[in-house]
Amino acid sequence: MLHVILLTLILVPIPYLIYYLVFIPDRLQVALIESVVGEIVNIILFIMLRRGYVRLASVIQVSAFWLFFVIVSLTSDGVKGSAYLLGLSLVIAIAGILLRGRGAAIFTALSIAAGFILLNAQKLGLRTGSYATLSPLTTWVTSLVLFPVSAVLQYLASLAIRSALARAKASEERYRLISRITSDYAFSTELDPQGNMQLIWVAGAFEEITGYTYDEYVAAGGWRANLYPEDIA
Repeated sequence: MLHVILLTLILVPIPYLIYYLVFIPDRLQVALIESVVGEIVNIILFIMLRRGYVRLASVIQVSAFWLFFVIVSLTSDGVKGSAYLLGLSLVIAIAGILLRGRGAAIFTALSIAAGFILLNAQKLGLRTGSYATLSPLTTWVTSLVLFPVSAVLQYLASLAIRSALARAKASEERYRLISRITSDYAFSTELDPQGNMQLIWVAGAFEEITGYTYDEYVAAGGWRANLYPEDIA
């Protein structure tokens, strides 16, 4: 998954530089430096990934991405700019995918802290000019909601995927064991909302004993359709 992200990021500077060349030529040199540094980092991380340092490469990638957006926010529009709200939201999402819930939580906290520092950048001597128009405080307060929500969503998505994979693996293992140890057949049914029994799976010598394939048996009405009327009564 990380290699896909890295390959995508390697292509990002192309439209980025074209944008600055056409619309903001006076900042082209800064954009060029940012792009070169970013490309060097991406290439190094790609090499690390190919050599098996997946976890370390993931941590460095997310950290570098986060630092990039913080610096861009500091040198441009602060917390009211897209680099802060959208860029750092993207970092949190990537952290959730690559580093899971704990990584998303850490970068959520770092992003909120960075927003507070950006609010006080002038007082701290990190910026000489002021942020104009919209209130940075309002945008930063909004981030208090957006960033934790992004982290929670990523954590829940990761948790759901891992849980689904674990259930699928356990179910497959049960099916395999039952099929190996039985000379008869076994089946599993569930009660649907209408109160009808639905056949979920069968294992063992089902087809040899019943003369039906699984699909044929379900289409015929399942086990109740094959019972004697007196037994149902």
